[in-house]
Amino acid sequence: MVENTTDLDLSVPKHIEQLETELEDDINHRVNMALAQAQKKMKADIFQFADAFYRKYPQKWNQNKDRWDEIYPNVGVRLETNVKVARPGLTGKSFFQPDQR
Repeated sequence: MVENTTDLDLSVPKHIEQLETELEDDINHRVNMALAQAQKKMKADIFQFADAFYRKYPQKWNQNKDRWDEIYPNVGVRLETNVKVARPGLTGKSFFQPDQR
């Protein structure tokens, strides 16, 4: 953690869990916005889903590659976000403060 502008004490495990949950939600929101833009608005496979589809299902790809422009905007994406704050650091925390846990 480089900077904490909140009142959360990041030496408290419960606060770390809260931060991780909020970060996961924010990341999912941002990725979903980017996916919606790419798939629905631009209709551009900027994340190269076609390559991944080809590697996983080469026979199905060969049957559908000519229709990819039609299929791509409707491809469902499942996000698996797992944020871990490994080292919250001690920036801004005095060693002489009483333990606030």
